[in-house]
Amino acid sequence: MKRGLFLFIIIIILAGCVSTGKKEETPPVVKEEEPEEIGEVIYSSGFETGELEAWSPKGTVMMEVTDACVHSGEYSLIATQRNETWHAPELVITDMIQDNWKYTAVVWVYIPEENPAAKIKLTVQTNAGGKMNWIEIAKPVNTPPGQWTEIRGKYAHSGSFDTVSLYIECLDATADFYVDDIEIFGLGS
Repeated sequence: MKRGLFLFIIIIILAGCVSTGKKEETPPVVKEEEPEEIGEVIYSSGFETGELEAWSPKGTVMMEVTDACVHSGEYSLIATQRNETWHAPELVITDMIQDNWKYTAVVWVYIPEENPAAKIKLTVQTNAGGKMNWIEIAKPVNTPPGQWTEIRGKYAHSGSFDTVSLYIECLDATADFYVDDIEIFGLGS
């Protein structure tokens, strides 16, 4: 009896050591990415004052603060009656930014459901002594109709300029679009 129990235990031990030919896979190690540091908020607007605030039309765009469609809060901005891609809401940021700082702009946009999808991007325009320069800080993002889409762009500021502005450019020259919950973050060097 003891000898049978002993053999049974040996067989169990050996069975655990014998390979079945299948290699046991170890799960991959997933390294969590550090959240990107984007700095402090230097500008924030959801148009909750019911006014355009510091936003102005670039080109022949009609802009209105509305409660018809919002990402959050009670109001958003709608851009209509455009006929060029660069006709857009514009914010002059000259007095908000500092030399050798990095900036991240976050904007939520919405294409009305009755329209086709459109590509929207963020552009910074600089002006130094009449010489204009345009910097695409967020590549065109396909914005489907009927849903809010986040657009995020980065800009590293260096140099002296008479004016620096941020505008929200839609590549469909006649598309109407809403804008809400705009934030600009600054990170010093």
